[in-house]
Amino acid sequence: MRSLPILAVAVAVMSGCAGPAQIRQGPVYPAALPRADALDIQVIRRGTKIELTNTSARRFGESTMWLNQRYGLGIKGMEVGETVTLPLGDFLDEYSQKFRAGGFFATKRPEKVALAELATETEVVGLVVIGGRDP
Repeated sequence: MRSLPILAVAVAVMSGCAGPAQIRQGPVYPAALPRADALDIQVIRRGTKIELTNTSARRFGESTMWLNQRYGLGIKGMEVGETVTLPLGDFLDEYSQKFRAGGFFATKRPEKVALAELATETEVVGLVVIGGRDP
């Protein structure tokens, strides 16, 4: 019975030495990259997802999709004529805050998709947001 308080103190001390929790940093908006003209890539919000359709004549390799110049999500690429669906809840800002996508169990009002961009290694390309103001 005497060893029980000592054991409790030892466990408390050891658990305090675990170190700080790791904070994962999200993507940082590439403000320094040059801006290219907007391309005919349409972005449509469908509930808690967005759908991108590349109707331009340009294909993209690995890129980062940006919403509202704050939330980013890496994509593998997009071919000419391809449609890609992305969950809004997967978009993170540089502080790892998620885009408020809404949905049935949402406790806060969903965020609007006002601006959509695609960042490559060399430039940021504007996209066409269709009906992005009403979630």
